[in-house]
Amino acid sequence: MPRRKIPKKAELIQLQKLYKTDEKIAERLGNVTPQLVGYWRRKKNIPKHSFAKFSADEIRELWERFGDDYRCGLELGISRAAFYNWRRRYGFKEKPAFLKLEQLELNLGGPQGAKRRVSGNDNLTIAQKILAKCAGVEKVDVNQPIEVEPDLTVLPEMAEQIIDSFGRMGLNYVWNPNRIVISLDSLLSSAENRGEINKKIRDFSRRQNLRYFYESGEGCCHQLVVEKANILPGQLAVGSGSRTASYGCIGALGLDIDKTEMANILATGKIELRVPQAVRMTINGRIPKGVYARDIVLFTAKNLEGEATGDKVVEFYGTTVSQMSISERFTLTNMSSLMGAAAAVVPFDTITRRYILRRTNMPYRPALADRNAIYNENYELNIDKLTPQISWLGSDNNRTIVPV
Repeated sequence: MPRRKIPKKAELIQLQKLYKTDEKIAERLGNVTPQLVGYWRRKKNIPKHSFAKFSADEIRELWERFGDDYRCGLELGISRAAFYNWRRRYGFKEKPAFLKLEQLELNLGGPQGAKRRVSGNDNLTIAQKILAKCAGVEKVDVNQPIEVEPDLTVLPEMAEQIIDSFGRMGLNYVWNPNRIVISLDSLLSSAENRGEINKKIRDFSRRQNLRYFYESGEGCCHQLVVEKANILPGQLAVGSGSRTASYGCIGALGLDIDKTEMANILATGKIELRVPQAVRMTINGRIPKGVYARDIVLFTAKNLEGEATGDKVVEFYGTTVSQMSISERFTLTNMSSLMGAAAAVVPFDTITRRYILRRTNMPYRPALADRNAIYNENYELNIDKLTPQISWLGSDNNRTIVPV
């Protein structure tokens, strides 16, 4: 076995921040012993990690916010058991009792008593509530610049370029391996170097110990993220592709961001953006025979004005939408880019709850728009007499959409 090269001091410090103990660092590096890691550390004058990392205030804030060891641990990048030990150390043994109005919780019947926080704000859309949660504030306004920490980062396309950009930043480890998804099945590359690129991505995923890595043949990335419950209602996902909006089918928010920003998210877990405007789209009527969700999207895109939904979040409502299955809603949000939308969301309901319940028992807090939520535009469509729709393949011109 070849002798392993001694890591640089900066790399050892970064490893210690992520994995704390010599045992965990040795396991992460592979083919080395904890004693050897300790020798390297002492040689480079790096003191042993002090476990007083999280303050009592930080643990209390998370415990009162989530009330669940798993979710709190996920926020800190540690295990359920580790967070449990931290809160016991500080004496937080009882379930938190939320007494303030904005902290009251209602049981929506989701997994493990999934709950939603009732806010004193009465005019926020779904997108605003999700972004406010990820920004760590109570309320955000349209066009307000904010810094958010996404619940999930998805690298479905051109992952090798993002990995290269991350490497050029001089960093060796991502901010949180539990919040990153890579799938080989949707990567776009030429046949000549596909194997080489896939090997690079596999090595990166293994080295970073990514929780969500999907091999070739497992399925389409965006479908896997939903079907495997990698994203949950009320959460924010960012990705480099317009199909990131697909996650709106379960009441999550999926935003497409520039590929150049993805490497920064891998490193810091943060991204700056502006709160988008929202459009309320109400679709009523009984779906005619032979008509499917794709036809409804094409019909909707054709009947909207050019700038109606451009760079806005579309929230779908109405009797038609409430009758749709999750797969139909997936089509609805997946194809929202035809309308020029930045994202699309279908509100959480009993259909969503049953779908998630079959896939995970993780707790979540769905975000629902307030009764008096302010939208940039309100549209209503009726599909009682809708017929199948067709359009030119690859055309961005909605005037090519015609009924059959």
